[in-house]
Amino acid sequence: MNYLIFVPARKGSKGILNKNLTLLKDKPLLYYTFSFIKKIKNIDKEIFVSTDSRRILKYSKSNGFKYNYLRPKKLSQDNSLVQYAIIDSLEWLKKNYDKKFDAVILLQPTSPIRISKEINKQAGSAIKERLRFDLRNTNADENLIAQLTSPVKWTQSIQKMAADGAKNFIELGPGKVLQGLTRKINGNVEASSLSS
Repeated sequence: MNYLIFVPARKGSKGILNKNLTLLKDKPLLYYTFSFIKKIKNIDKEIFVSTDSRRILKYSKSNGFKYNYLRPKKLSQDNSLVQYAIIDSLEWLKKNYDKKFDAVILLQPTSPIRISKEINKQAGSAIKERLRFDLRNTNADENLIAQLTSPVKWTQSIQKMAADGAKNFIELGPGKVLQGLTRKINGNVEASSLSS
């Protein structure tokens, strides 16, 4: 499977200006996400930093991340949804580099504490089991856009993914709400979480 590791890092914030470059233990907040990404092994991955800041873009490139992408202003507001930024990035990568991905891993810099061995284990497990929920062979783009502009269809989404062969669902972050919902919807799938 080919993974897009998506890092949303806009410059604006209601609370802290340039929070993604704010120092935490003498390192910019983004440093911890970048360090985590470098520990992810044994999977085909492409790293994409989505930002509207030239400073963040420069910092990203100094850490070895190559794309020269600046997120459009309309997708960089306080009320902008990260899903639209992901869609824009996927379209940009397809148009400019002819790249397509099987799955997206979202790593938000504001959640810097993660366990790399767990994500390596889960991704490796998916590859070994040959899970093939292939976005290129479905109407995923149209479905995703419709879901973002319509009421949430969590139950239908889980049922569809399970019907298409998905067996492992991973919730990133400290909560366990989505994995609980996933198990209620379909008791035949594995649901777990990655948190500190």
